[in-house]
Amino acid sequence: MDNFYNSVGLACFLKSRRTDVLGTLNRRRLETPSNIKNLNERKMQRDVKLVTMISTFHKNDTAPSHRAGDECEKPVVVHNYNKNMGGVFLKDHKLSAYLMERKRCLKWYIKDFRRLLNCSILNSYIIYRCHDREKNWITGNFGML
Repeated sequence: MDNFYNSVGLACFLKSRRTDVLGTLNRRRLETPSNIKNLNERKMQRDVKLVTMISTFHKNDTAPSHRAGDECEKPVVVHNYNKNMGGVFLKDHKLSAYLMERKRCLKWYIKDFRRLLNCSILNSYIIYRCHDREKNWITGNFGML
């Protein structure tokens, strides 16, 4: 989740419902613990910018990584966040020109329906592209069409 939607209370609630959470955390939220709120970026020597992450299933482990050609240690939670959020950003980019929910309507459920329809169309297109139809027609393999 993005820091706009994420909070400590929401992570606790979802964890109590057996759902894990991974995302960035806005340190200025009311329910954020004071030791996290008071982190000072000047004291942090490893990174250029301080990013606060929240996860209900990661430990405080690090893994080798590369930054600007140099080897460094990166927290596993950051690696997993970057790996999985890339798909969300790619989806937003692909749908930005074809947004059906741009049309104004007063009812929220119509806008949500249009957003879900948009995602369904994109998912159908991705599945279509994964299964090369011309190759299947030539070889006679009609499975998963």
